Amino acid sequence: SWLFLPPQPKHRNVGPQKPTIDGNDVEEDVDIVAQTKQLMKIPSAVLLCIVYAWSSGGYVAWTSLFDNLLSQLWSDEFIGTLTFAATIAYIVGGLATSAAVDSKLRHKMRAILLTCCAVSTVACVLLALSVPSIFAKGEKIILDAGDAWLFFVFSLCGFCNGAAAPVFYELIAEISYPISEGVSGNVLSYFENGGALLLYQGVGNFATGRSMNIMFAIGMGLTVVLLSFVRNALHRSDFERDQRLGLADIDTFETGSDFGDGPSASGAGNV
Repeated sequence: SWLFLPPQPKHRNVGPQKPTIDGNDVEEDVDIVAQTKQLMKIPSAVLLCIVYAWSSGGYVAWTSLFDNLLSQLWSDEFIGTLTFAATIAYIVGGLATSAAVDSKLRHKMRAILLTCCAVSTVACVLLALSVPSIFAKGEKIILDAGDAWLFFVFSLCGFCNGAAAPVFYELIAEISYPISEGVSGNVLSYFENGGALLLYQGVGNFATGRSMNIMFAIGMGLTVVLLSFVRNALHRSDFERDQRLGLADIDTFETGSDFGDGPSASGAGNV
């Protein structure tokens, strides 16, 4: 049947081609090691990584320990339902801030992170006081407000930590531009795993079940302090805007002494 096939045009073998967007070449090769080293030289980016390690990695590790932390007074079924509710709240929080940042609140990302971590800190303290803790003996609970109260404060904690999660990725990409978003995202993921290990192997080795909730709340309080030193510099957004106006070119973009920490070129990205 091959006799009836139409003749196929001959193509010259020109080798692999660079992908293009609107006729412009896109660089495929990314020096991950070099860009990671460059990222680690940006104070605000490093602070974001440290905060994310605890607020996300530490949070996941903390919630996974609830079976042991609460089994003294509550059933496995209740603990599982409580953790499930917090997980759903975590997801909803992430979806909410993702939509907000993509639409109108891009210049308020640091404020969002500060608010989320501050509210989460308060919720964690309330939760620690609502279960057996180091501040009370035996099965006594300082803030005994019932199971519905536990659902509320734990879900609030989950919502806030989940709401902060996607904002970390957006803000570090803005601060570290033109470092690849893939590199900054990978670094955040590594720190997240490190935060989980820190709580498991570090805090878990000297903190008892009664003190673990307080230890996590203290860690969340420290994240608020660290976030206060982060600059909301939107280098990527400012550059893309200037590029549309013909005022900037990626070939001439250089990282200045304030790269990732100082004010942006237009000053619009700082809060």
